[in-house]
Amino acid sequence: MIERFGKKVSKRQGEIFTRSYFSQVRPLASVPQLFSRLQKAGRTIVLASSGKRREVNHHKKLLQIEKLIDLEISAEEVQRSKPHPDIFNLVLMRLDGLGATSVVSVADTTCDIEAAGKVGIRTIALICGGFPEKILIAAGAAAVFHSPGELLFRYDDWSHLVLGT
Repeated sequence: MIERFGKKVSKRQGEIFTRSYFSQVRPLASVPQLFSRLQKAGRTIVLASSGKRREVNHHKKLLQIEKLIDLEISAEEVQRSKPHPDIFNLVLMRLDGLGATSVVSVADTTCDIEAAGKVGIRTIALICGGFPEKILIAAGAAAVFHSPGELLFRYDDWSHLVLGT
């Protein structure tokens, strides 16, 4: 069923979102501060999104993170979207030799967690995406936080375990 109608449904979903909800999207608090903290710690920040380039650019501007990203990958650059691992394979390729065990994904959906896990990347999950903690853990999340704000606030609690800092 997905093979037959998946692309058509996805396209229609995108059209509805763009027409009805795109202008209503509001940024999550603390994202620029979290990215800044990661940069100051010497981390490379990659934005790997299943969204189209136009959407990604809109959200970067909305979040005020344009200058805090080192590498970007969007849907147009990969064959298949998450939960397929294509986007994370491309991340690893572009990070030129950095192994999956040195990369950490921050995500808010089970598809993101599953896709990253297929290439050996651990994921810190955020509940703010709408999935309950139990579901995110069952999908393979290494840790779960409520929001980017909590991730920033508790940076010292988790960064040495997950990032080795």
